Amino acid sequence: MLEERVRRIFGKSTHLKLLLLFYNDPTYFDNMEGLEKKLRKSHVTTRKVVNDLCKVGILKDIYGGRCRIVMLNKSNPYTKAVFRLMERIEGVCAMENLEERDGEETVEEMIEKGKERRSRIVQELFKLYERVQELESAIEEEITELLKRLDGGDFIVEFYGTTLENDGLEYWTQRGKEVYVRVDGSIEVRDRRGKPILRV
Repeated sequence: MLEERVRRIFGKSTHLKLLLLFYNDPTYFDNMEGLEKKLRKSHVTTRKVVNDLCKVGILKDIYGGRCRIVMLNKSNPYTKAVFRLMERIEGVCAMENLEERDGEETVEEMIEKGKERRSRIVQELFKLYERVQELESAIEEEITELLKRLDGGDFIVEFYGTTLENDGLEYWTQRGKEVYVRVDGSIEVRDRRGKPILRV
């Protein structure tokens, strides 16, 4: 019932399908191959969706050897905001069932009544996402300047996600370097073999 209503309001997307998967089971975790099967999507599509949700902190990942394990980041404020929205929609679904049994308010009336509230929630979520993008751009500009001084031809090609220690952010560069920006503001750069070449 919840999935049907959420998809009707927000449309169908792989991002939404993955969010619902973790909403229905917050303890769920899987590797990329398992997520591809669950979502019934290609590796490229699944990887993009996972990276997007890791980027805003809703999901987090760890590596066991070459295996990437993805799980829910329950403490992230975006996770809490999105799941609160889903809980409210789920509450509306429950009320809808009761009212349908009582033969009172129709589904359409219920949706219309909650439209203004949903609109405010979605607008707030978009403001949060915009702020995340601003902050990401700022930190990436600083890293880019640092890379220019280290190796003029190198640059960031991917935001990988949170560090294994969950104490910062990890980026990959075009020449195989790994850049770690810790919560204390320190930066560490490692070469493609994982050897530290700079710590500031």
